[in-house]
Amino acid sequence: MEYGETLWRYFRRPCNAGDFPTATPGVQTGRAGSLERGELIQIQVRLNGELIEDARFRAYGGPATIAAAAWLAGWLPGRRIAQALVLDDGVIAQALDLPPLSIGSAVLALQAARNALGNGLENPPSNPQ
Repeated sequence: MEYGETLWRYFRRPCNAGDFPTATPGVQTGRAGSLERGELIQIQVRLNGELIEDARFRAYGGPATIAAAAWLAGWLPGRRIAQALVLDDGVIAQALDLPPLSIGSAVLALQAARNALGNGLENPPSNPQ
């Protein structure tokens, strides 16, 4: 599969990779995918009220999976929860110039982030994309 330079940049030098220290206040974790299916993304967000102060990710999968998780973990800080919950996977796909067969990586990253953000909501999104 042929990927563009932007995707390779996020794959080769992913920012925000890793985890927050265990006792970090305001941290919520979301996961999507599975090792059995060959793609697993974990997104952690550090919240201060409705503001996402920071984000981290861990990803297992191909270049598109890792790049999508890295892009999203870089996009989230400084946003409000409401902004993040309405982000469309097409924005991630376009930012990374994902080929059609790799769009699922953007969907998976967004699902992991929504799962993390939904952990702190009274009424989490019922059907994340």
